[in-house]
Amino acid sequence: EKAHHAYEFVSTDVSLVCLQHNRDRDAAYIASLPDTATLSYTELNVVKELSACQMHKYDAVLDKGTCDTFLFRSKRTQKGSASHAPLLKPLLNNVHRLLRSGCKAKYIIISPRSKLKSVRDFNGFVSVNRTKMSTDLLGDAVLVKGNAAHKPAHVFIYECTRNDSYQPDKDEPFADEGLSAINDDTICKKCQKTFKEFRGNVDIQDQGVIQWTRRFRNHTIHCTGNCNN
Repeated sequence: EKAHHAYEFVSTDVSLVCLQHNRDRDAAYIASLPDTATLSYTELNVVKELSACQMHKYDAVLDKGTCDTFLFRSKRTQKGSASHAPLLKPLLNNVHRLLRSGCKAKYIIISPRSKLKSVRDFNGFVSVNRTKMSTDLLGDAVLVKGNAAHKPAHVFIYECTRNDSYQPDKDEPFADEGLSAINDDTICKKCQKTFKEFRGNVDIQDQGVIQWTRRFRNHTIHCTGNCNN
């Protein structure tokens, strides 16, 4: 007999009004779902502190607009030379907290942006894979309500795999933060390798200073203490 798997989908929003609208809109669809699938709605402010019952609960988080919205807000309001939008740190840290460990949990972003620097550099992911998709495949669907007349030719799907070793309350969130402080004598506190020893006989200019310092920063985060890492 073929095994049946149960699926639980949870739609979230910071607005209770929007949540009720979505419940009413989707009532017929929810009623048509098989017993092995459920769709529910819950209030969530993804940049505020999460409750214990929300953490490590989901195999996947789908983002269609949240990351883009925070990037847009930061572009309009951010001043100075910060590498990453201020709201991206609590957003990505909370996404990491929402995802379960031990199952290669995914954060999936659908965005018209061809680059998401903060997502790429976030130490809470072990990998970020980007897929370009023609919007012709979406039919009448649109990313944002009201943009049908200006639908881009392509969207990008980012598949981010959770890094179970990352600790949001302790570790540096972004790979390029603190890179300027790294020099040849900087030591990994876990395996005692210096930055120079980590590179071996490779000339740092072969791949560039930034690339090597990012690699060493990631090493210091994920190192198990084995000097052969």
